Amino acid sequence: MIYKLQVERSKLNSLMDMASKAVAKKTTNPVLSGFKFSVKENDLHLYATDLQTAFHGLLKI
Repeated sequence: MIYKLQVERSKLNSLMDMASKAVAKKTTNPVLSGFKFSVKENDLHLYATDLQTAFHGLLKI
């Protein structure tokens, strides 16, 4: 199933910027870097972690 999601670029950039500042820039294991997006009802959840620090952001869509 394919879904279309529309989010304001500035809001998404702001959320991703907060997530990238919350977790370490250099990780000892590259597989731990990145973001996870999850959509539930009208909420976009963004998760980031380096296994020491975690970030969870929420964007109403």
